[in-house]
Amino acid sequence: CPRRRSVVLKFSLQGLKVYGGDGETLLMAHALRRILYSTWRPAEGQFAFVARNPRSPASQLFCHLFVGREVGPAPRRPLPPPPPGHWRRCCPQAQTLHLLLCRCFQLGYLRAHPA
Repeated sequence: CPRRRSVVLKFSLQGLKVYGGDGETLLMAHALRRILYSTWRPAEGQFAFVARNPRSPASQLFCHLFVGREVGPAPRRPLPPPPPGHWRRCCPQAQTLHLLLCRCFQLGYLRAHPA
């Protein structure tokens, strides 16, 4: 993928913001109401969500895919792909990102609909 780069994801009740690896350069922001779907794939350490842009037609959706990596220094050479059905060590990151977004949805709903 030509757009592969390190990013920082920041979650809030307003939505999800994606910053460059420096944590300061805003690359994209999605309001929670524009995020339609979220998932994760443990075998590949992937987290993804589907969203629509504010001025785009409702039928035009965008999938944003993020691949976790181990925290620490980068490997000296590319790691071989894991055997099918095996989890990489980065997989908990992908699940955590998915669950964070799910929690944002839950808290946003509870804030909008107090008991």
